[in-house]
Amino acid sequence: MIFAHGTEHFAGHSFARRFSKCHSFVSGMVARHKICTVLIEKPFHRGEAATRAGWGFAGVAEAAASAAGAARSLLINVQTPKRVLTGRGHASKEEMIATITALGFTPGTDHEADAIGLLLAYMEDPTCAKATSGAIKRSPRKGRAKK
Repeated sequence: MIFAHGTEHFAGHSFARRFSKCHSFVSGMVARHKICTVLIEKPFHRGEAATRAGWGFAGVAEAAASAAGAARSLLINVQTPKRVLTGRGHASKEEMIATITALGFTPGTDHEADAIGLLLAYMEDPTCAKATSGAIKRSPRKGRAKK
């Protein structure tokens, strides 16, 4: 399997403009690379603005992935990759970077290490995404959301 990793910055604009740039980026990546599953770190922030931005980006990324043809997107709890890769759900950023590096990757930032960690945790334990995602499943009969 071949994959690329990195970070994309949407700073310097209003929330609406950042979300629009995020939508274009995610939908473009999904369409261009024929991505079938999008993994998204479940937002966990302190403060209203950070929480709003985190959940906004998660929702926009899911919508963009779906609109571009991804079969599914999964919200994965922040602690899941830490638990799967280090054995501790509260591993530090430094521990995660060290673990990812020891596995042969060269993350440029802690954000890249987190993204690589999401993928590796999902590949090692695909049920972890289902168990921790809080994903909403649609009822086939009525279209109502069920947890």
